[in-house]
Amino acid sequence: MEAICKAKIIEEFLGREARWNFPGLTDSHYYQNLPSAPVDITLPYRAEGNFDPPLPTPKDIANARTTAHDSEIPRPNVYKVFDTYIVKFSSGGSILQEAENLLFLEKNSRVRTPKVYAVFSHQGEDPSGLYQDQARETRPTYHYLVMEFIPGPKLSRELFCNSSPDVKQRICESLAEQLKRLREVQLGIDFYGRVNRTGWDYHLNMFTCPGKDLCGPYESYEDLVNAMVDSARFHAATGLYSEEFDSGTKLILANLKPSLQAATEEDRLPTLTHLNLQFHNIIVQQKGEDYDVIIMNWRHLGWLPAWVEAVTVLMCLSIQSWEEKGNLQWGVFQGFQPFNLALAQFIADCKGLLAYPLL
Repeated sequence: MEAICKAKIIEEFLGREARWNFPGLTDSHYYQNLPSAPVDITLPYRAEGNFDPPLPTPKDIANARTTAHDSEIPRPNVYKVFDTYIVKFSSGGSILQEAENLLFLEKNSRVRTPKVYAVFSHQGEDPSGLYQDQARETRPTYHYLVMEFIPGPKLSRELFCNSSPDVKQRICESLAEQLKRLREVQLGIDFYGRVNRTGWDYHLNMFTCPGKDLCGPYESYEDLVNAMVDSARFHAATGLYSEEFDSGTKLILANLKPSLQAATEEDRLPTLTHLNLQFHNIIVQQKGEDYDVIIMNWRHLGWLPAWVEAVTVLMCLSIQSWEEKGNLQWGVFQGFQPFNLALAQFIADCKGLLAYPLL
C-alpha cells in the first residue's frame, strides 16, 4: 500500500515549497474571489398574481433592517417584511442559486417549499447596513429572493425531545414524506451536479480542492469519487495540526476510495438531495392533531448518489440521547428506505477523523 504522507499530499496539491509550511497550514486563502456557480434564471422574476401587501421594494427591504432580527428570523441577511414576506439577500450568487432551486422544485416536485414571489438584483440600497457611508453608486449590487413567510418554530433537539411519543412520530412521518417526495423526482439524469447541470460553489467541502473554480458537474460516479477522495486528502493534510497523520486518519484515507467504489448501482443513482438538513432548516407547523414539516434553505440542492442524504441525516439530525437520536433518525429514514447504511455511516464517521465535514 502506498504510504499516506502529509507532506507528499500537500506537495501534490500546492507544490514542493508548501510542504515545509505545516503544521498550521490553512486552505482558506486558496478559495478567494472564485466565481459563483452559474444559474439559468431570467431576472427580474415575478410570480403571477396580485399581492397584498405589494411586493417589497429594495428600499422597503433596507428599511426592515432595524426590526429584522426577531425570534422568528434569527439569521443575518434574512428579513421579514410587512409580516408577510421573507426576503433573503446577498451580494454573492448563493441567493440566485437558491431561487433557481426553489423554482425547479415548484415545477418538478410535490415537495412543500416556500413560494417564490420575486427574484431581482439592485444596486444602490444597503440592506446589510455595511455601506451607509458610501455613495449609492459605489455600493455593491445585491441579489434579492422574496418568498412566502412560513410561520412556526424551527425543529430543535429540545422541541423533539420534549414532545410526546405521538407528536414525535407525526413530525418524523411528515419530514420523511417530504424527503420521499424529493427523492421520487426522476428526470433521467445522468450526471451529478446542480439542477442546471453545473457544479456547486467552491466551498462545498465534499469536493473542494485547489485549482478548481467549481465542484462538478461530474459525468460519472468515478469522477465524483475521485473528487471526494482528493478533497478528503487535501483537507486532512492542511486541517490537522500535526506533522503526520495518526493511525485512525491513515485508516480512513486508505479505505475511503474502496468504500465509495463498493456502492451498488442503486446506491449510485443520481438522486435529488437537499444536503443541509440542519435542525434550524426545518419548520414545524401544528394543524390540529397533525404536524406539517417544511424544509428551508435549498441553496445546495442537487443530484448526488442515493446514499448521500442519509449521511446528512446522520450528521445533522443527531441528538445526544441515544434513544432519542434513534427515534428521530429511524423515523426520518422511512422516507428513503432501503439505503446503504454501512456506507453512509462510514462517511459520517469520517467527519471527525478528517477534521472537516465531508458535506
